[in-house]
Amino acid sequence: MEDRKPISIVLLVSGLLSGSIILASGEAVLKYGAFGGLFLALTLPAAYLILLLLTQGMREKTLFGCLSQILSPPHKMGFVLFLFLLWIELMITQVITSGLILKNVFSVSFTGVTLVVLILFSLFSFLGLRWEWEDRWFEFIKLILLFVLAIFLPNYIYLQKGLETVYHNLLHYHPRVLHLDQPGIYVFLAAGIIVMFTRWLVYFPLLEKELANHKKKGLNKLGLASISWSTIVLAFSTMTIVAITEKIRGEYVNEQMILIVKDIASSTIFISVSAIWIYISFSTFYHGIHIMNHLWKEVSIRKNTFMVNGLTILFVGVGVAAIEHFRLSILDLYFLFGFLHVAPGILLAYIYRIGYFKPILWMVPVIGITLSVPLGMIKLSFSWPDIILLESSLTLLTLMFHRFSLFLRQN
Repeated sequence: MEDRKPISIVLLVSGLLSGSIILASGEAVLKYGAFGGLFLALTLPAAYLILLLLTQGMREKTLFGCLSQILSPPHKMGFVLFLFLLWIELMITQVITSGLILKNVFSVSFTGVTLVVLILFSLFSFLGLRWEWEDRWFEFIKLILLFVLAIFLPNYIYLQKGLETVYHNLLHYHPRVLHLDQPGIYVFLAAGIIVMFTRWLVYFPLLEKELANHKKKGLNKLGLASISWSTIVLAFSTMTIVAITEKIRGEYVNEQMILIVKDIASSTIFISVSAIWIYISFSTFYHGIHIMNHLWKEVSIRKNTFMVNGLTILFVGVGVAAIEHFRLSILDLYFLFGFLHVAPGILLAYIYRIGYFKPILWMVPVIGITLSVPLGMIKLSFSWPDIILLESSLTLLTLMFHRFSLFLRQN
């Protein structure tokens, strides 16, 4: 692994935040009530606490040794595939977010505008992967704009409608929104924590220098990033409550937050907010390019820009078409891709904890993913949070069986 500067907290926090997570926070409120946004905001801090428990008592050299084993041939390709899935998810969600914003700004077809955005993102991807831009100002400006929007938009919207009026309408016309006993809300919280926890493990290679020498410093950065993420997500989720009281409905479930700004704010403010939102999406996409460039260096794989960009366009194009056809939401994508990386992520946590890696362990995520889908379709009506909990349980049971078999061999 090459010697490089420690990752900055700005880059870390900026990478976790995106335009799509803003829309996802509103969707959580629509599906699970007012506490849905709060529970979504709690997923990352809860995942961070689990990460602290995982690394408790672990020496820096042990942690670094596990990482070196995973990123060494022939296992590094599995890790690259794991990260490529996150790259595809990032592409799809940012294309959808930008498409929804531009659709409402210019009043055009969602399909047509997403095609244009996909072409622009693909060109941006090709240039970024080829010339490896390293300008951190993209991330710094994005983080400032996110905090500005998180402070300005909720206050502006509630001042326009009146906090007492919003609460009165909720209490009398939408009392269910204020209830905690929403169907599936606790399953949503548990699945969200698991998905976020496995995402944290992706950042371990980026924090290699801190974790190898100053584990506490690296973990403190993750903690500060989780608090910043939760604050912004919770701030944006409150806006959707106003959309519920105003009975604002869009063609797509993730449009409500955009429509409430369009309905209440002046055209100047709406266009300004939309421009900032587009910048945030492109900046998030730029962050993904930076991460992919770094990881290619980390695992010493010679990249083929045309092949990667071609595969990206193919997968993202199919993903956008599926979203349009099946009316999938950003939270659906969040759990769908989470399903693909939860089992490998749990395996990574297990490897970090036991301090060594064996190739046979790659069978664990295969078993977890393969068995959870048919069982989930039979018993749980194919709810993605339920599927993720089932997948996690199967993966943990397989790892327990592996641990028990090792115990029997040693005795």
